[in-house]
Amino acid sequence: MKIRKAKKEDLEGIANVLEKAYHENYAGVGELLFNSYEKEKKIKAFRKDFPKEVSRYRVMEDEEKIIGFISYIKFDNMISLLNASVLPEYQGKGIGSKLINQFKEEAKELRLDVNEKNQAMKLYEKLGFKPVLKDIGMMWKK
Repeated sequence: MKIRKAKKEDLEGIANVLEKAYHENYAGVGELLFNSYEKEKKIKAFRKDFPKEVSRYRVMEDEEKIIGFISYIKFDNMISLLNASVLPEYQGKGIGSKLINQFKEEAKELRLDVNEKNQAMKLYEKLGFKPVLKDIGMMWKK
Protein backbone atom coordinates (compact mmCIF):
# COMPACT_ATOMS: atom_id res chain seq x y z
CA MET A 1 0.00 0.00 0.00
CA LYS A 2 1.21 3.47 -0.80
CA ILE A 3 0.09 7.07 -0.52
CA ARG A 4 0.62 9.38 -3.47
CA LYS A 5 -0.62 12.67 -4.88
CA ALA A 6 -3.79 12.29 -6.91
CA LYS A 7 -3.86 12.57 -10.70
CA LYS A 8 -6.77 13.53 -12.94
CA GLU A 9 -7.06 9.87 -13.97
CA ASP A 10 -7.97 9.03 -10.34
CA LEU A 11 -11.42 10.64 -10.63
CA GLU A 12 -13.36 7.36 -10.93
CA GLY A 13 -11.40 5.62 -8.17
CA ILE A 14 -11.92 8.50 -5.74
CA ALA A 15 -15.60 8.81 -6.73
CA ASN A 16 -15.99 5.09 -6.00
CA VAL A 17 -14.51 5.52 -2.50
CA LEU A 18 -16.63 8.61 -1.88
CA GLU A 19 -19.81 6.84 -2.92
CA LYS A 20 -19.19 3.63 -0.97
CA ALA A 21 -17.90 5.34 2.16
CA TYR A 22 -20.65 7.98 2.26
CA HIS A 23 -23.10 5.82 4.17
CA GLU A 24 -20.42 4.64 6.61
CA ASN A 25 -19.23 8.19 7.30
CA TYR A 26 -22.70 9.58 7.91
CA ALA A 27 -24.37 6.65 9.68
CA GLY A 28 -26.26 7.98 12.69
CA VAL A 29 -26.32 11.57 11.50
CA GLY A 30 -29.91 11.30 10.34
CA GLU A 31 -32.03 10.91 7.26
CA LEU A 32 -31.83 14.63 6.57
CA LEU A 33 -28.13 14.34 5.75
CA PHE A 34 -28.12 10.81 4.38
CA ASN A 35 -30.49 10.39 1.52
CA SER A 36 -29.95 9.53 -2.11
CA TYR A 37 -30.47 13.12 -3.24
CA GLU A 38 -27.71 14.46 -0.98
CA LYS A 39 -25.41 11.60 -1.91
CA GLU A 40 -25.90 12.17 -5.64
CA LYS A 41 -25.51 15.92 -5.19
CA LYS A 42 -22.17 15.49 -3.39
CA ILE A 43 -20.84 13.05 -5.96
CA LYS A 44 -21.95 15.25 -8.88
CA ALA A 45 -20.23 18.27 -7.29
CA PHE A 46 -17.09 16.19 -6.71
CA ARG A 47 -16.98 15.06 -10.36
CA LYS A 48 -17.39 18.66 -11.55
CA ASP A 49 -14.77 20.19 -9.22
CA PHE A 50 -12.14 17.43 -9.12
CA PRO A 51 -10.21 18.36 -12.31
CA LYS A 52 -9.43 21.86 -11.02
CA GLU A 53 -8.80 20.68 -7.43
CA VAL A 54 -6.77 17.52 -8.09
CA SER A 55 -3.72 19.04 -6.33
CA ARG A 56 -5.71 19.03 -3.07
CA TYR A 57 -6.03 15.22 -3.00
CA ARG A 58 -3.87 12.31 -1.96
CA VAL A 59 -4.83 8.70 -2.48
CA MET A 60 -4.01 5.40 -0.79
CA GLU A 61 -3.54 2.54 -3.24
CA ASP A 62 -3.50 -1.20 -2.75
CA GLU A 63 -2.14 -2.90 -5.87
CA GLU A 64 -3.13 0.12 -8.01
CA LYS A 65 -6.70 0.16 -6.62
CA ILE A 66 -7.66 3.38 -4.83
CA ILE A 67 -8.91 2.33 -1.39
CA GLY A 68 -8.92 5.72 0.32
CA PHE A 69 -8.27 9.40 -0.17
CA ILE A 70 -7.90 12.65 1.69
CA SER A 71 -8.57 16.17 0.47
CA TYR A 72 -7.12 19.27 2.07
CA ILE A 73 -6.28 22.95 1.82
CA LYS A 74 -2.82 24.16 2.83
CA PHE A 75 -2.24 27.52 4.48
CA ASP A 76 1.06 28.85 5.92
CA ASN A 77 1.51 26.63 8.99
CA MET A 78 -1.94 25.06 9.00
CA ILE A 79 -3.65 22.39 6.93
CA SER A 80 -7.41 22.02 6.87
CA LEU A 81 -8.47 18.45 6.18
CA LEU A 82 -11.66 18.51 4.11
CA ASN A 83 -12.50 14.85 3.59
CA ALA A 84 -10.90 11.55 4.55
CA SER A 85 -12.65 8.47 3.21
CA VAL A 86 -11.74 4.79 3.06
CA LEU A 87 -13.61 1.94 1.37
CA PRO A 88 -15.74 0.16 3.99
CA GLU A 89 -13.92 -3.16 3.53
CA TYR A 90 -10.58 -1.45 4.37
CA GLN A 91 -11.82 0.53 7.38
CA GLY A 92 -10.36 -0.35 10.76
CA LYS A 93 -6.99 -1.29 9.23
CA GLY A 94 -5.07 1.93 9.93
CA ILE A 95 -5.50 3.46 6.49
CA GLY A 96 -7.32 6.58 7.71
CA SER A 97 -4.60 7.07 10.33
CA LYS A 98 -1.86 6.85 7.70
CA LEU A 99 -3.63 9.32 5.43
CA ILE A 100 -4.04 11.84 8.26
CA ASN A 101 -0.68 11.30 9.97
CA GLN A 102 1.30 12.21 6.84
CA PHE A 103 0.18 15.81 7.34
CA LYS A 104 1.50 16.01 10.91
CA GLU A 105 5.02 16.30 9.47
CA GLU A 106 4.02 19.11 7.11
CA ALA A 107 2.11 21.47 9.39
CA LYS A 108 2.17 22.88 12.88
CA GLU A 109 -1.61 22.68 13.03
CA LEU A 110 -4.26 20.47 11.47
CA ARG A 111 -7.96 21.29 11.48
CA LEU A 112 -11.00 19.37 10.41
CA ASP A 113 -14.73 19.92 10.52
CA VAL A 114 -16.64 16.90 11.70
CA ASN A 115 -20.11 16.15 13.00
CA GLU A 116 -19.94 14.69 16.50
CA LYS A 117 -21.97 11.67 15.33
CA ASN A 118 -19.49 10.78 12.59
CA GLN A 119 -18.13 7.30 13.28
CA ALA A 120 -14.57 8.54 12.69
CA MET A 121 -14.65 10.75 15.83
CA LYS A 122 -12.88 8.05 17.85
CA LEU A 123 -10.14 7.86 15.23
CA TYR A 124 -9.60 11.62 15.28
CA GLU A 125 -9.39 11.65 19.08
CA LYS A 126 -6.95 8.71 18.99
CA LEU A 127 -4.78 10.73 16.58
CA GLY A 128 -4.64 13.63 19.05
CA PHE A 129 -7.37 15.90 17.72
CA LYS A 130 -9.25 17.89 20.33
CA PRO A 131 -12.73 19.38 19.89
CA VAL A 132 -12.67 23.13 19.33
CA LEU A 133 -16.39 23.84 19.27
CA LYS A 134 -19.22 21.32 19.42
CA ASP A 135 -20.27 20.22 15.93
CA ILE A 136 -17.82 22.61 14.31
CA GLY A 137 -14.36 21.18 14.38
CA MET A 138 -11.33 19.54 15.87
CA MET A 139 -7.71 20.62 15.97
CA TRP A 140 -4.31 18.97 16.31
CA LYS A 141 -1.20 21.03 17.17
CA LYS A 142 2.50 20.18 17.41
